[in-house]
Amino acid sequence: MLRRTAAAMVAAAAAAACNPLGPVPADELESQIEGALASEYGVVPTVTCEEPLPAEAEAQIECVLRAPEAPETFFPVVVTVTEVDSGSGEVSFDIVVLDGPEDELSPEDLGFDPR
Repeated sequence: MLRRTAAAMVAAAAAAACNPLGPVPADELESQIEGALASEYGVVPTVTCEEPLPAEAEAQIECVLRAPEAPETFFPVVVTVTEVDSGSGEVSFDIVVLDGPEDELSPEDLGFDPR
């Protein structure tokens, strides 16, 4: 289940048109997180990230996960860059789904606009 703290490591190529070390776009990051958690738990969640992930070591952003079995329940997801390969532009990052659903909060309360 996605209700426990989960740590998964995935790599994403961050390629911007002019700068190979540009940020990982939010939509690509969402797909990477969903894929990693689906591989780990066999369930495909819905993840929303409101900003791109900077291609800088130790950069951190928070996204929101909606569990498929309870779409009104939201879990904060912390994404932290662990390594940036300056040659390839590959960005490695940790994904941590925080314990406990934020079921008392709406996406707006967490700072996200519903899509």
